[in-house]
Amino acid sequence: MTARLDLVLFWHMHQPDYRDAATGEFLLPWVYLHALKDYSDMAAHFERHPGMRAVVNFVPVLLRQIDDYASQFAAGHPGAHASSQFRDPLLRALAVDDPAAITREDRLQVLDLCFRANPRTMIEPFAGYARLAEMHRRCTADGLDLSDYLSGSYLTDLVTWYHLAWTGETLRQEHALLRRLLAKGAGYSREDRQALLSLVGAELSRVIDRWRALAARGQIELSTTPDCHPLAPLMIDFCAARETLPRASLPEAQAYPGGAERVGEHIDRAFVEHEAR
Repeated sequence: MTARLDLVLFWHMHQPDYRDAATGEFLLPWVYLHALKDYSDMAAHFERHPGMRAVVNFVPVLLRQIDDYASQFAAGHPGAHASSQFRDPLLRALAVDDPAAITREDRLQVLDLCFRANPRTMIEPFAGYARLAEMHRRCTADGLDLSDYLSGSYLTDLVTWYHLAWTGETLRQEHALLRRLLAKGAGYSREDRQALLSLVGAELSRVIDRWRALAARGQIELSTTPDCHPLAPLMIDFCAARETLPRASLPEAQAYPGGAERVGEHIDRAFVEHEAR
């Protein structure tokens, strides 16, 4: 007899909660950037190849944040987004009418976050982006205060390139806007940035529905995890760490306070949110 091999492709989609609990401000942009590139691109591959099968896991706290971003975009007027409607520094910089009006705090965030990209795959392939990176490198080497030295136009070009680099290949093939902006290379106008914002918002608003539709036609199975994807075994028993790391140092506390009950709450919330979506 020939042995049968069952292979299950299991994709795990997870981001922790990046929001400041007091203000709702997003401290890091990975939720909407991965939705724009990876979650969107992967859905497109399944849509193009209906014979593909997989199990896809979405953590509730990730989906809540996608919903949050979609709501921020929906708060704007059709075709025009104001920087004040966003609780994310990169989206505020992309939406700003006057580049000179970008606050010092947001300037620092743009200069920090927009170079958190793989140089070989996301910066160097694009001459316009690579040129901005080289300018930043030289200014940094000279010890300049970049938050004051680099112009508002530099910052809006940089944040535009960052978002272009984060678009998936499928989106670039589907949207002439992205191909035009990639070819333009520099000097992005308010109209360019508003058009890019609208595309980002449209993709965020439909990405969850695309996965729901794939599940409805039986191509994928959807799974979930406890609400914020806590390390449930450790919340129940710290000694569980030694099942994989026998010499692991453990906390001085004997147990996670109310750990088992809190895991139960995470599981209950996950069922409620998963069924609602």
